[in-house]
Amino acid sequence: MSGNHELPPPPPLPTGHHNFALLSILSKEKLTGPNYLDWMRNLKMTLRFDNKEYVLDHEVPDAPSHDASVEDRAAYDKHYDDATKVSCIMIATMSVELRCLGV
Repeated sequence: MSGNHELPPPPPLPTGHHNFALLSILSKEKLTGPNYLDWMRNLKMTLRFDNKEYVLDHEVPDAPSHDASVEDRAAYDKHYDDATKVSCIMIATMSVELRCLGV
């Protein structure tokens, strides 16, 4: 037996744990209208941490053609999925009154 009794480092948290903590920042102060700048700052910080901030500045491209490369299809799928998640986060962190305006 060696004299080294150090435990290995703990495994990284599953992906959803940090998202939940960051989303709680947005949930504490929902967008009501007058607090738009604070809400947007928190939204961007949350999205930046999860590498999804780009969807605020870039529209989802047109779907690739059937003969598109695997890389092009994967890039489209990622952007589409990220944009869907971001839109859900944005709606979930709006006041009920603002959500109803969008329906």
